[in-house]
Amino acid sequence: MPTRSRAFLYSSLFLLFVLPRLNSQTTSSQGGRGACATPSYAATPSYARPSSRGLPTGSPFRTSFLDQREHPSLPSPVLKSSDLSALNKKAQAWLGLVSESNLVSQVDLTGKKEKEIKSIRAKNRKKIRSLRKKARKAKEKFLKAFEKRGKKVGTLLKYVADLRRIFDGAFPYKGFFSDGKIKKRYAITTKKTKEVPFWIHVPKGYKVTKSWPLILDIPGKKGDAWRKPEELMNKVWSKGSFLTDFIVACPEVPEGLELNAEFDPLSVQEEMVRAEGERRKWLFSLMRDLLFNFRIETDRFYLSASDEATPFLLRFASSFPDRFAGIILKNPKGIENATAPNLINVSVLILFDKDHKAVAETLAKNLKEAGNKNVQLLEGKGSLPFANNSPEIEKWAQKTFRLLYPRHVKLFPVSDRLKKAYWVKINRSEGLGDVPAELRPRIEVTADPEKNRIEIKSTSVWRVTLFLNDFLVDLDKDFSIVINGVVQKQRRQRSLDFLQNMIIRRGDPRNIYVTSVRLDIPKPIKKEQDGNSEKKGEGEGN
Repeated sequence: MPTRSRAFLYSSLFLLFVLPRLNSQTTSSQGGRGACATPSYAATPSYARPSSRGLPTGSPFRTSFLDQREHPSLPSPVLKSSDLSALNKKAQAWLGLVSESNLVSQVDLTGKKEKEIKSIRAKNRKKIRSLRKKARKAKEKFLKAFEKRGKKVGTLLKYVADLRRIFDGAFPYKGFFSDGKIKKRYAITTKKTKEVPFWIHVPKGYKVTKSWPLILDIPGKKGDAWRKPEELMNKVWSKGSFLTDFIVACPEVPEGLELNAEFDPLSVQEEMVRAEGERRKWLFSLMRDLLFNFRIETDRFYLSASDEATPFLLRFASSFPDRFAGIILKNPKGIENATAPNLINVSVLILFDKDHKAVAETLAKNLKEAGNKNVQLLEGKGSLPFANNSPEIEKWAQKTFRLLYPRHVKLFPVSDRLKKAYWVKINRSEGLGDVPAELRPRIEVTADPEKNRIEIKSTSVWRVTLFLNDFLVDLDKDFSIVINGVVQKQRRQRSLDFLQNMIIRRGDPRNIYVTSVRLDIPKPIKKEQDGNSEKKGEGEGN
């Protein structure tokens, strides 16, 4: 499958960063799930982190046993490695055909003559019908195997760790030969132009049979000019496991992009809004090319920036925190651009020299006070780009993984369009500029699997959608939702179709959610004199 065509298909998926449109495809369940009684998956106690020696010999997942490292309380898969491998192959066959049919349906016809367009569309319709027919057959085979093996444990949709393995690498990737040398690449390539240049190092042993961690490093300035990315690659990222185990990319920052420019989310100034849109578009195109042309371990995607590039990185990470395992900041500036509550589940490494120590410490303090327990300060050795700190950065990256299903989420929208993080999405709220600063929309959601309960505290938010799996609550049972003191009971049914759509729409095989609930949020109630602050109420569930 052509790499360029594949990137073209998934370019639309990145609109989900800005305008997530996820259909609620769930219905209320009246009965219990599963043919056999199993312990509550959501309430499973903490497990020790296993080493790779605990993996079965010949396991296709031997090199990426990440689940316990991401969530120490996430149990090992319940199925045998052979069962998971068989299901994984069938999932790849099915979703690969789905992806290929979508590629054909979204072929670029720009510049074609009308007669040629009609001919291409006629051929494509025939090809799409054939691919979709094959995809249906592949899906039937997958569903049959999924149901057969699922009978051993009741229902596989209950077990997040198994689902992560089953859909790992579900999208097709074109083979890529690497000689291990740093090379220049373009994120956008057409017959006439090449745009968004960047430098990339792909390990010599790169293969699409396993996933690879990614570091995307945005260079800072040297004087009045942006640092040359090839210089940064050679100084910082050409040592240790960065050479053998990581894909590293460093873009050329175009003139006039002004990553250090101020941006007010409440601003209605057309020029300011347009400029921020250009900055996001630039970074999206880099991410799109990397994520859809290389098999990236999405739980190990690290975003890095130095000095003048850090204000934009802080805004971007605050807008899309669930995309990154961690962020690396070197001599940070413009720390007011960080929405600290949104970053409580993102690991942050801050490097600084003596001139930036106070700013770095202030940023670390702000993040910790918001609830982030994974902030590390590191004194820089020498000057930017702190090449002598590479061993410490390497050590940090080796132990840092994305927390994709955090049980505590804070979401303070950075704009009226960006209102989703992790498993929480704000559907309706007051506009950021329509209320005083203390009443701007915000929401805090906590899942308590032991009590099978979710608590929501919000300000100026009127409707919210929660995407759920059994790591957050036990979906075999009724679970409670407490919204600003009002209690309601919910029962949701797991859906494989819902899971499929979540994975395909997001373009992330780790995006494991099997149902959702949409809720209208009542106004907060005052505590009763007897101390009981909770009242029963009804909410909308979709």
